[in-house]
Amino acid sequence: FVDKKIKQEDLTVAVLNGTNHAGLANQAATLIKNIGSQIVVIGETEDKLKYKECQVMVEKKYKNSYTIRKLSHLFDCHWQGESMAGQRADVVLILGESYWEKLALP
Repeated sequence: FVDKKIKQEDLTVAVLNGTNHAGLANQAATLIKNIGSQIVVIGETEDKLKYKECQVMVEKKYKNSYTIRKLSHLFDCHWQGESMAGQRADVVLILGESYWEKLALP
């Protein structure tokens, strides 16, 4: 179900798994792609113990964009600033343990 507003904003997204649960970033990337975003990176963070909550990093000019609001709502993320060094994406979404716990509920 492509979201036309997300498609129009055309922000690229990097999805990083910040947990020890394999495949989490791939699963989230599929969902994000299905709603209309372009995924440019799927990977893992180096420090997995650091991420309890989902975090989204994006330049301040995109902070209140529709795409960021939608992703923040879907993954229960909080904006963590503009620490985007070395990223090819407009948006960096880091999945934390809290996202895994939502998926694991019966």
